[in-house]
Amino acid sequence: MTAWIVRAGPYGEREQWALEHGLAGGGFHEVPDLSAAESKEMVRAEVVAAFPHATAGKQANFTGQLWALRSAIVPGDIIVMPMKTTKKIAVGICAHGYSYRSDEDDVTRRHTVGVDWKVTEVPRTVIRDDLLNTINGAMTIFQAAKNNAEARLRALIETGQDPGSQVASPLDE
Repeated sequence: MTAWIVRAGPYGEREQWALEHGLAGGGFHEVPDLSAAESKEMVRAEVVAAFPHATAGKQANFTGQLWALRSAIVPGDIIVMPMKTTKKIAVGICAHGYSYRSDEDDVTRRHTVGVDWKVTEVPRTVIRDDLLNTINGAMTIFQAAKNNAEARLRALIETGQDPGSQVASPLDE
């Protein structure tokens, strides 16, 4: 299991919707349904078709993020949604993998994973700076792999506090 950061729009426009519907993701509305994409190369082909004039770097970046949403994020993983509208952080557990919501009227809400949101009003002040810096990365979807993020976020769900870097990692057991 691992921890993932999944943002809800550049202005937080999908935050409340995500919390109310038990979802994370969205964005990349130019890219069609990725349900049949069984490899990262298949996702890349869809990204290149959707963004033919983007730089190779941007295409690679989008491919990596969409591949994470499509295949790398799995049930049991931690999902973190830093919220721009409240400056709080929501943390949950991935309940089901990728789904394309073709019936969703808002095209920016179609690429999703299911989330059981455990805590939705975590103040940033209860998270230590090293973990907060990990959470504050620049991409929309990325793995929070530094600073023992997964174990610390699981503890945060349970206690409401970041125990700091001394918390045992599942790899230590």
